[in-house]
Amino acid sequence: MSLASFIGQEGKFDDARRQYRKALDADPDYALAHLNIAILYDLYLQEPKEALPHYQAYQQLLPAEDGVVAKWIIELETPHTSSCKQTAKENG
Repeated sequence: MSLASFIGQEGKFDDARRQYRKALDADPDYALAHLNIAILYDLYLQEPKEALPHYQAYQQLLPAEDGVVAKWIIELETPHTSSCKQTAKENG
């Protein structure tokens, strides 16, 4: 299940959210589903409060910390910081 496959279809954000929720209901330890739904909430739906627990769950499920996601978590915990993710999204 790829975030790009949903995001590539304009206006399919609700479908993507439903699919990731369904995947997480089936397997709460599905790390990539946590990451993808976090990105969806954070960047595309502008719902950072919904994204944060999924980024955290993703980190907890990994055998080693993902440094990039760790920075995103800090950004969400400190909302006044500038967003590297938004810049990355704008730059493709």
